[in-house]
Amino acid sequence: YPLTYPLTIVPSTLKVPGVRDAGKSLLDEWIENDKLKYPDAAEYPVQQTLGSGSDYAAFLFYLGIPSLDVWFRANQAEHPGTYPAYHTGYETYHMLANLTDPGFRVIQGCGRVALLTLKSLADSRIIPFSPSFFPIAMRRALKALHDKGKEEILLRIYPKYKYLTAAVDELVVATQRLEESLKGQRRMSAMRVRFVNEQLMALERTFVLPGGLPDRPLYRHSVFSPPRWDAYAAAGFSGLSDLLHDYDENDAARKEKIKRHINELTILTQRASAILKDSPVL
Repeated sequence: YPLTYPLTIVPSTLKVPGVRDAGKSLLDEWIENDKLKYPDAAEYPVQQTLGSGSDYAAFLFYLGIPSLDVWFRANQAEHPGTYPAYHTGYETYHMLANLTDPGFRVIQGCGRVALLTLKSLADSRIIPFSPSFFPIAMRRALKALHDKGKEEILLRIYPKYKYLTAAVDELVVATQRLEESLKGQRRMSAMRVRFVNEQLMALERTFVLPGGLPDRPLYRHSVFSPPRWDAYAAAGFSGLSDLLHDYDENDAARKEKIKRHINELTILTQRASAILKDSPVL
């Protein structure tokens, strides 16, 4: 997940031996596997957002709490398909120890990554979040919408849509400025540490809409929530993509919902940039 990606989970995988080859790190195996599965990815390992199929969906999509789901993906070339014994009486210790995960290497790897990640979060003076990855993920989500031809439609409906893209660019600058200010600071006052940690914790929650997404009160995260039409997937700006689904130019009520949601997204993004500004007192 964007905030918890490079500084939280990736360093943990570097410290864990590979589950297939103990001479490598788990990070090495992760990158090798992703290069096979996503040969055209911009960077490795590949960053993914959580879908509502995650056990942590309520924390992220309703409360805006940054979440991590640590799991291993099967090699689809060797093991195509899904989980044939999932939630059945055949899912026994014998099956796990002898067929699914001999030697419990994968389970150990998963547990080690989770524990090292938790230890890092608990021990670090500054929460090891990566704020700049959040607006970069937002920018990618907007690009995905634009690649589907939605930008022209949005601008035609509401010319002020351009202020949302500008606000995302401003947030990229604000997060990068915060990260730069923290580099090399070995000595920080307790007040300064608390102030920065409050900023980092507030960033995600800023994007929670109290009333939820348009017509979907159970999903309040305005940036990363599952789309209405695929509950197990994760999508950026699903409120916009849902409103644009089967869009009719003559639907005045839908246009007003789109305008309002664009305004909400713009205001929340601008507020996030304001939250990350440094305090002149500290």
